Amino acid sequence: MSDAQAGAYLWVWSENLRLLLCEGFPSRVLSIDSEDVAQKPEIAAQRSMEHFGLPVRSSLIGRGITSAAVEGRHAKNASRKFNSVTRKRDLRELETRHHREVQTGLEMGRKLLTMLKLPETLV
Repeated sequence: MSDAQAGAYLWVWSENLRLLLCEGFPSRVLSIDSEDVAQKPEIAAQRSMEHFGLPVRSSLIGRGITSAAVEGRHAKNASRKFNSVTRKRDLRELETRHHREVQTGLEMGRKLLTMLKLPETLV
């Protein structure tokens, strides 16, 4: 199994688990889309704080996120620029380069869910 296949396979399992937990424990589990974290970090932070019952001061959230020393830098390689535009570009490149492998990994994950008679919550 290649890295791309393994990543897709594990994604099927983790995404199904995330959906089941969100449905089963909505007051305890918060799910925030990674696109929101990348493109609207202030809103994602506010939702997280509200979920955990923390006081929300919007002006401090925005200032804290936009003044961070790491803003605009890739988490795994600080020399690389990172923002919503570079993230979308990187995702497109990866999807193009590894499409077949990812599809194989997704199918493997779905087949195992079926074999184990577990619900596939993804459409």
